[in-house]
Amino acid sequence: MSRTCLRSSIINNKVKYMGSSYLTRGLERRNINITKIKYKKDLHPIIEEEGVRKNVVDVLVIGGGVMGSALAYLLSKHTNIKNIALLSENKDAENNLIYHLNGTINSGETDSNMDLQDSLRLLKYSNMLRSVVQGLPGGIGKECIAKRTKILLGLGEEENNVIEARFDEFKHFFPKISLIDGKEISKLEPKVAYLDNCLSKFRKEKMNGILLKDEYTVASYGLLSAMFKKLADDISFLKKSKISNYVDLKIKNIKRISSNGEIYYKVDSGEKSLYSRFLVINDIGNRFELVRELGYCSDWIVLNMFGKFQTTIKEGLKGVVNSMQNLSLPGSTPIYGFPEINSNQAIRFLASSYTLPIKWLLKSMNLSDNISINDASSNNFNLFKSAREKSLRSKVEKLEIKIPKLVSEQIIQGSKKIIPSLNLSQIKDKQQNFGISINQLLDVSGEKNRVILDRSKIHTDENLILNISHPNSGTTCIKSATDDMITICNKLGININEISLKADIPEYEVHESNFQDEA
Repeated sequence: MSRTCLRSSIINNKVKYMGSSYLTRGLERRNINITKIKYKKDLHPIIEEEGVRKNVVDVLVIGGGVMGSALAYLLSKHTNIKNIALLSENKDAENNLIYHLNGTINSGETDSNMDLQDSLRLLKYSNMLRSVVQGLPGGIGKECIAKRTKILLGLGEEENNVIEARFDEFKHFFPKISLIDGKEISKLEPKVAYLDNCLSKFRKEKMNGILLKDEYTVASYGLLSAMFKKLADDISFLKKSKISNYVDLKIKNIKRISSNGEIYYKVDSGEKSLYSRFLVINDIGNRFELVRELGYCSDWIVLNMFGKFQTTIKEGLKGVVNSMQNLSLPGSTPIYGFPEINSNQAIRFLASSYTLPIKWLLKSMNLSDNISINDASSNNFNLFKSAREKSLRSKVEKLEIKIPKLVSEQIIQGSKKIIPSLNLSQIKDKQQNFGISINQLLDVSGEKNRVILDRSKIHTDENLILNISHPNSGTTCIKSATDDMITICNKLGININEISLKADIPEYEVHESNFQDEA
């Protein structure tokens, strides 16, 4: 067993270990409480606060969804960390968020809104997930993932040409894909190829597609999350370490406690306080005030987007089918359908991204006397700069911004594009059961204000990681958790079992180097 540094991959040409950057601005405003820290040989630090001795955990993970549970599993399996705490503020809300994650394992080749570079990156991350899940003891991982065909569907001459060009570009890097025509589609997905339930009327549009087969493409991330937690508990018991699970513990505040150059975190719910050497906060969009109080993301705005992001039907697809992005509507998002695992053939249709085009977002907002946005011009995005002012920002963030009807209609029309025999009224009725609030983050710190898309986490220059949820958080959960594990162990000086890690995740690159030099 040796201490090692694993080099973090670069996401969209930005190194994830950022050191001092605009993401760490505002640190000079942080409040740090000075508290006496006592150490005992072979024991974890003990905090003495107001005369009361408090135990300190090594790592506290806030958010016990698939990312948090994956991190707990990897830490328990591949490190000698002795004390981990996993905290879920609202179990029902957490389960709801997990359910609304992209229920497929995405590797990019059949996602029309991803270019080759992004697809290759996602392929690596998805293979990391597949490796870990297939390697779970006793083959239990196969309950969480399944092999289904996956098709990127092209309808009409224009889309067919795009499909052919994409296949020519991707085929050398994705050896499992093939180009198929309408006849082959009809054999694999008859409901897609025919206009009626009797399968007597073939679609008029010329069809083709990119097919991925013999690969794990769908997943139950709720089941996988529960499995990671159970395995982490079992491993900790065998290694005589400890994992504590705290459920429905609402956090009121987070404070830093400093002693002799070391920083600890006090997470307070009012009824209970937890102390940690390292803190990981997942899904920061739902905990944004806590993140701001820690001195981060002061120039970001969180928007509460509420609407119908998906619908479901009883049956109709055998595998995953992705539609093409509407070529005449650049702001549109592709729709895809997939069969749920262990759900009696239920089929879900989702938008491939919860992030909405800015012009739709602006049309949805009316800030009374402060800002009134009626024009869809992208120049109006500069009006968000006004929201840096605290009182206006608070007003914006308290709004429940209803998703334009156009988004729901896109999902309905996209579902019918995939299965033309669907009854539209039936889809609308089903869609009523799937209202959900999605937090969307906007960066208004510079001249180019933008939605936070190109970053999934913030590695700070202290013992703190902030993770941002996105629709592919399920697919990338092992990559994210592995990066977090490496950061935690290097910061705390804790060993990593390189041999077991390489066996578990062969896709992850191991480099014998000093972490500080890497940073």
